[in-house]
Amino acid sequence: MSASLPEGEDGPTLDERVSNLEEAVAGIAELLRLAPDGPWVWHRLEPKARHKLATDLVEWVAWFNDRYVANLSAETVQALPPRWFTNPVVVELLTALYVAYISVYSKRARVPSFGLVEWHERCLWPTLDRLKALKLINNRGDLHAGTRAVPMDDDAVAILAPAEDPS
Repeated sequence: MSASLPEGEDGPTLDERVSNLEEAVAGIAELLRLAPDGPWVWHRLEPKARHKLATDLVEWVAWFNDRYVANLSAETVQALPPRWFTNPVVVELLTALYVAYISVYSKRARVPSFGLVEWHERCLWPTLDRLKALKLINNRGDLHAGTRAVPMDDDAVAILAPAEDPS
């Protein structure tokens, strides 16, 4: 159902409409090229999309620190250290929490739902508990600095997906 224009006003021409559609499709294609497996898969993002996600996440974590972490007791939740972004596990957990947040607090949400409560109960508190349980942040509030090598067998792919027998 299209909206009617006020009398005397012409809408876009067919050429303009086609041009607008072409631009929209090109934008979608660019988004898919930059983030082929979704815009939150860090290791598969093109540099431009990775920068956008990093910017969005850092801004959200700053807001999160001010809104939540600063207003909770130290016994309830450990503060996020200033260089939280140097620990890949912390980054992945906070990315997941952020993505869940934006999916629930979306501008497109028009119908009341339990999503906001669900985010708190099924995402926020379990993530904060997980950060504590994994001891990614020590009692002084510093990041756990150690990493360790995790070897991978050279034949892992062959075991997971054996080549078909050519005979």
